[in-house]
Amino acid sequence: MWVFGGSLGAFFAVLAGLGFQAQAPAEAAPGAQRESRQIVVRRVIKTVVVHHRATRQPASRPPATTTSAPVAPAPAPAPAPLTTQSS
Repeated sequence: MWVFGGSLGAFFAVLAGLGFQAQAPAEAAPGAQRESRQIVVRRVIKTVVVHHRATRQPASRPPATTTSAPVAPAPAPAPAPLTTQSS
């Protein structure tokens, strides 16, 4: 029972010390000065102008069409070789 009480007391002592340390403000090192930093915000503005072309084609020229000859189907793949299970 004494070990349990001592362990519990030590735990709360360490917890209180850490709480006190977390609550205290952090101080800068002696002689150290904080230099002010200037914040630069850069913005890139890109303007894009889209020109739509007329989609009409002249009536004098018919639309170009292409035809191709029928393509023969590819040959079937060869069957896998017969294998036997060896023990």
